Amino acid sequence: MTYALFESDGLILAAAAGHHLDDRRTLIRDAERGTLVRIRRGAYVEASRWDGCSSRERHLLRIRAANAASDAPIVVARESAAALWGMPIAGSYPDDVTVLVEWPGGGSSEAGVRRTVDGFHSAEIVEVDGILTTSLARTALDVARFAPFADAMGSIDWALWRRNPSAIPLAELAADFERWGPRVGRRQLRRAIPFASALSDSFGES
Repeated sequence: MTYALFESDGLILAAAAGHHLDDRRTLIRDAERGTLVRIRRGAYVEASRWDGCSSRERHLLRIRAANAASDAPIVVARESAAALWGMPIAGSYPDDVTVLVEWPGGGSSEAGVRRTVDGFHSAEIVEVDGILTTSLARTALDVARFAPFADAMGSIDWALWRRNPSAIPLAELAADFERWGPRVGRRQLRRAIPFASALSDSFGES
C-alpha cells in the first residue's frame, strides 16, 4: 500500500490516515511487517524513507511528530533546536525531542519527549521551517554548556560562521548569555565565548 496521499512532511499520521483507510489497524500491521516505522504513538514513516535518513533527518521527523501530537505548538530546545537550525553536534542527534516549557506539568518527560524549563523566561523564540524554537544564540549556548569543550566550540563557531546564512555576531551570543545567566554550564560558557571564531570552516576545525 502507498501512503503518499496522506503523508505530511514525510510523516504518516494515524489521525489523518484514518479517513483513507478501511481499518486503522492497517498502520499497526504494516509497522509489524516492517513496511512502516513507528516514530511515536500515532506517527509513522515509510521504512524505505527512514532507512535513507541521516541522524538529523530522523530527529526532524521526530520533532514534527511531537508537534503534531501536541495540543499547542511545541518550542524545541537544545539538540532538537540544533537539528532544526542545521547546527552540527558531536555524535548523533538523540531519540528524544527536547521541548522548552514554562512548567513541566505532570513530569519532565514522556515517551519520546523531554521537557525543560531552563531559560524559558529569557529565551527568544523564533520559527524555523514551521516549528517554534529557541534563537540561534540560545541554541548554541544551550548545546555548548553540556558538551565537552572542543565539541562546544564546534557548535558555537558554527553559529558565528561567516558562511552561515543565519550567522549571528559574537556580541549577540554574549548578550544572550548575560541575559540568561544559566546555572549549569556557566563556567564553560564563560570560557568558550572568548574563544569563538567566525572563521572556522568546520566542526572538526573548531
